Amino acid sequence: MTSFRIALLLTSVSLSPIQQAYAQLQDPLIQIGAVRTDYDAGVGMDMNFLTLNYQAGFGTPEGCLWSALEATTFGCPGRAGLPPLTGGREVWLGTIQQALACRGDTTRLGDSWRGCLTYQNNSFYSLNFPSDVFWVISANNDPSFDQCRPGPPNNSNPIGALNSQRLFKVGVDGIAPTPSKRIAMEINATEHNFFCTESSSYLESIPYLSVGVVKRKGNLGVAPAEISVGQNPGRAVRDDLSFSAKIDSIERLDCPLKSCKDQPCFCNTTGEVRRGSHGGLFIVAEWSGKPRAVYIDLFGEDQLDYSSETPIRALFNWPIENSIYFPGAEIIIFSQKSIVEDCGFSLPPLSTNQTNFSIDLSEAFACAIPEFETAPPEGAVEVTQIHWFIETYGTVGKVRVGFEQVNTGLQFRDSFEDVP
Repeated sequence: MTSFRIALLLTSVSLSPIQQAYAQLQDPLIQIGAVRTDYDAGVGMDMNFLTLNYQAGFGTPEGCLWSALEATTFGCPGRAGLPPLTGGREVWLGTIQQALACRGDTTRLGDSWRGCLTYQNNSFYSLNFPSDVFWVISANNDPSFDQCRPGPPNNSNPIGALNSQRLFKVGVDGIAPTPSKRIAMEINATEHNFFCTESSSYLESIPYLSVGVVKRKGNLGVAPAEISVGQNPGRAVRDDLSFSAKIDSIERLDCPLKSCKDQPCFCNTTGEVRRGSHGGLFIVAEWSGKPRAVYIDLFGEDQLDYSSETPIRALFNWPIENSIYFPGAEIIIFSQKSIVEDCGFSLPPLSTNQTNFSIDLSEAFACAIPEFETAPPEGAVEVTQIHWFIETYGTVGKVRVGFEQVNTGLQFRDSFEDVP
């Protein structure tokens, strides 16, 4: 590799949001530390329906970002009024939605059913009085398009403080004597009842929790970073992501529900117990009219250890216009092992020791180019989202991860042609 980089110093001690023309975190080093869930309070409950948009012009038969025939894992959730696909599979069927009308009211409303548009509560949660600048929480429990969940998709179950008894927990603590803060998130399966009264069974459950920065929600419409994998865009590129993180605590996820009798049992659907946990971060950019995401698994256990399987390509549909993830994304997943061995990264795994990370976002996307449908254009491309996440299988066990000192730095390159 012959390209050189000159890191530009960043100095920011003000607790006020930074506003400038170029990409920038509005809460660098987590100095404000306000966090909140995806939707505004009340959205997705009672008559304040979710907005499912299948008319965004993506050119697929169902109106989702990807056709249900291509997106076999996720389908086109919430989509009503269409015949089954060749082979008999419903267009909405996937890990996100597993029952007609989201196991709820089958009354048709537009292109969906009422049961997919409104839920028991909103599960809104916030800390440190979020206003214009905040970090966004996603608390999704697939199948999330399902009335077995009290809240709407991406706000599936109530979130609590770190010392509460909840499936999902998020906390923000100060780092004395600095003005910076630390965000911690936990999935605790032991403290959750997985039985669903609507289905009279233990419903399959894949809890997922993330906290991140989003251009259009909580970052004042400013991209938090950018990438460039083409020619030099004529200025420095803010593509150096730095942070510090550790696994605060982990109890191996397990699934002791061995006997399913006459009801579906998500612990043992394939002859082996489904259990595990993983976590890391993902970055979203957009080109050719579609969001593109690179996931980097920094740790994984059991069935969620992808170290020998990546890179993996997935086509994700998410038709909820209210949500940060609309309309979905093309996703490329790397494990820590694969991004080191295949992409030449120097990237440590996430562990129970506090670890500093520095990730060249341009190089991460460049390494994923062979997997993407199309390569990004030359010049700077905005990064619209950066998230830290954990996900689990199992009915007992927990994992808690914390991250801090997040910033995006400028780098100047003479050429991008040699990025691997």
